[in-house]
Amino acid sequence: MGVLFAGYIQRRLIKAMESVMVKYDGTVRNQIEQLIQLRYGEDGLAGEWVEFQQLPSLKPSNRAFESRFRFDPNNERLRRIFASLHCDMFV
Repeated sequence: MGVLFAGYIQRRLIKAMESVMVKYDGTVRNQIEQLIQLRYGEDGLAGEWVEFQQLPSLKPSNRAFESRFRFDPNNERLRRIFASLHCDMFV
């Protein structure tokens, strides 16, 4: 990609984004109040609080994890649940 083309793309992006702003409720919206992003800053999570969270799903052994989270498509109870959700993948 040439320098001229990169500059052209940057100019177009800046023009397209000039009406976008962060509102008082923390959402990102354009000039006609269309929602662009729910929270400013990607996912809205504070990095200092996320860093030391525990992930208990990573602690069990493979056997324990599989017994708790394995999806069995032959399970009749699950077939009925998916059928009630109009999921035709298992019907």
